[in-house]
Formats: sequence, C-alpha cells, structure tokens
Amino acid sequence: MNLLTLHRDEARHAFFEEHSSSPPFFDTAMGCWIVANPRHIEQLLLEPRLGPADYAGPYEQLTRKRGLPFPNIQFASRHLPFCLEGAEHQQSRRRVAGLLSLRRAAAVEEMEDFVDRAFSVFDRGGTVELMSEVIAPLVLHAIRSVADARFMGADDFMASAAFFDRMLGPKKRLQLESRLGAIRSKLRDSIDGISQDEEGVRLTLFLAGYETLLGTLGESVHWVLRQHQAARLCDVPFPDFPPQTGVPIIERRVAESFEFAGVRLSAGERLRFYLQAFTYGDEPKAGIFGLGPRTCLGKQLSLEAWRIVTGALMRKPTRFRILEYEARSDNYIFTCPKTLLLEAS
Repeated sequence: MNLLTLHRDEARHAFFEEHSSSPPFFDTAMGCWIVANPRHIEQLLLEPRLGPADYAGPYEQLTRKRGLPFPNIQFASRHLPFCLEGAEHQQSRRRVAGLLSLRRAAAVEEMEDFVDRAFSVFDRGGTVELMSEVIAPLVLHAIRSVADARFMGADDFMASAAFFDRMLGPKKRLQLESRLGAIRSKLRDSIDGISQDEEGVRLTLFLAGYETLLGTLGESVHWVLRQHQAARLCDVPFPDFPPQTGVPIIERRVAESFEFAGVRLSAGERLRFYLQAFTYGDEPKAGIFGLGPRTCLGKQLSLEAWRIVTGALMRKPTRFRILEYEARSDNYIFTCPKTLLLEAS
C-alpha cells in the first residue's frame, strides 16, 4: 500500500474500511503517524498538544544548506493560518474570516449569474469536459470575487497549493517561490495601498481556496455521476452535502509528547489525518472540513458552490455517460480530477 498516493488510489476504499476502528500506526516510509479512524481524528484535531505542520521548514533548510532565498514563501508562512499558532493563528483566521464574510454574498451572486451560461455546454450535445469547461471557470469566478481580485487568472492559482506538498524538490520549490512573487507583485500593482495583512489574506485564499474548491466539486460530482451512468442529469439524486473532498489529508505536529489510544506520540513527530475517512458509511460528512479551532474557513462557500453546481445539473434533462475520468497526479496533498469527460445526449 503506497500511503503517499492512497488518497487517489481505488485501494483506499478497502483501506478505510479496514482502519475505520484502528489506532494510529507509524509508517516508516512516510516517516509519520497515520490516523484513519474517524473517532480518533475528531479527538486529535481538538488536542492542544498538537501544533501546525512545519510547512516552512524544508525552505528554511534549503536556505541554510544551499543559500537559496525564499522571501515570498517566508511571507506566506507568516500569514497563512495553517502555519501559525496561538494569538497569531487567531488573528490570521479573523482576517480571512472577515474578508469571506464581507465578500461571500458577492461571490455567490457571481456564481449564480455564471452557472447557467457555463452549463449551457450540455445543450449542444456531444462531449463535455466538465472540469475545464464548467467547474474550473466557476471556481475561478468565485475565488476572484471573494478576493476582490478580478485581475487574477487561473494560471496564477494552479499549482500554488504545492506550498503544502512535502515531496517537492528544490527546483519546484524555487518555481513556487517565483510564482508567489509574481502573485504578490500583481496584487501590489493592482490594489492601491494594499497592506501586508490584506496581501496575506488574499494569498491564503489563492493557496488554500482555488484548488481545494475545484477538487471538492470535481470529485463530488464524479462520485455521484458514476453511480448513475446513462441517467438524465435532472434525475440524479445529488445529496445536499458534497460526498467527497479535495482535501483528503491534513497534517499536524506533536508539540508535547503524550499517550493516545495505546501509542506514544513524541514531540516533533508528524501525524497525517485522512479526512477522506469521513466520506464513508454513516460518518458525519462535515468532518471533511476538519474540526475545532482549525476548521476550514471556506466551508460555507464550498457548500454554496455545491448547491449552485448541483442545482444547475438538476435543471438539465440531458442524458449523460462518463467517457473518461483521470485524477491529477502532480501533488501528494489534494485530490482533483484532471479530466472528467462526459458524453451528453
């Protein structure tokens, strides 16, 4: 079992069934604890002796050992809630939550205005590549609207989520540094008087919003459609809650050693939580957005986007068949369809 790619492997279904009641176990290949038991995930995400994952550490090590500069990565690390603890974490979350609260209604309105135009591709018949033709443009509209940054393009967002990927080599880390630098320059050039905090909030939305929402919508739509092949879209029973997540994995670091479920979790060790475990059986689906003080701030926007997308699909009398599905394989953190090709008739 390759745990590095488990989240996009069909073998994950048997894995989660097997480990639904198992204690955490240490995987030497991954160098971390694996937690796939939903009850244990719930308990540990509320555990105060866990801290954020050290996303900036590999970059600091490259600076020390090879003299490679990463000023934009360092800037992001000082503003992203995922990298912070204590008061700094709370302040960062408040800033992100404030912008989401201020701009969410505008983003929802923009998605609703755009969605019927986007889904008109089904009216032509033939093939529809659902990700590039429909879902990706919709998510782009949503994120640009929330960030109040209509000057940003899809190319600015794609692959930025590699920030959270521990498997990147030095070359790709330098490419990410350059990409973040270009994004920051565009923000400063386009928004007069933007403060560093305002810049940091928008970086958070770009790094943690675009690809995660894209993946959650894409994977959830595919999950439902593949169970209703050859049906009419208007007859497909889409659930109220997205059944899959674009964020199958989150990590935490042990800040203070403690015992849990019969195992010793030592300071400095990593824990890898498989939020995908909440997508099975009768588990509370809200678990895919995390729990406690680090619950996903974009949860409400994601649910609104899911409502809008599924509502548009259920207005289509089009009969469909999935011709091709391929998962993206360019990162080891998120799940997202690279291709979701439908035949519409």
